Amino acid sequence: MNSGSPPPPASVLVIEDSPMIRDSLVEIINADAGRRVTATTDNEQDAVAIVRRGEVDIAIIDLQLRHGSGVGVLRQLDADRSVLKIVLTNFSSPLMRQRCIDLGADFYFDKSREFELVVQVIDAWMHRRSRRPPDGGVPPG
Repeated sequence: MNSGSPPPPASVLVIEDSPMIRDSLVEIINADAGRRVTATTDNEQDAVAIVRRGEVDIAIIDLQLRHGSGVGVLRQLDADRSVLKIVLTNFSSPLMRQRCIDLGADFYFDKSREFELVVQVIDAWMHRRSRRPPDGGVPPG
């Protein structure tokens, strides 16, 4: 890839049991060519398998899933730093927030008040990625 080429779109996994919320996330994420939802699931087992196969850059994780939980996803992927993990949930207690951060969540947002922050975080992550030199070194300051 030459230096003038844009980076490939960020590939996003949406882990959400509500079809309405999942569809809304897919729509707002796919609204920009630099972001693409490449997989969705409503259960812990599939979510972990998709991430472990290296298919995504970013995982948006709801805590309440059809089978398993978002906490279970985080627990299983705790050591995996290759994926940006964003929790988006209705369980916004400080205790749950801290538990998720301790289990490796990079961000924790309340669905009712911080839904739009998910896209802002993805865009900021993409901007940082686009400034990274091809060799993975530190971007120029």
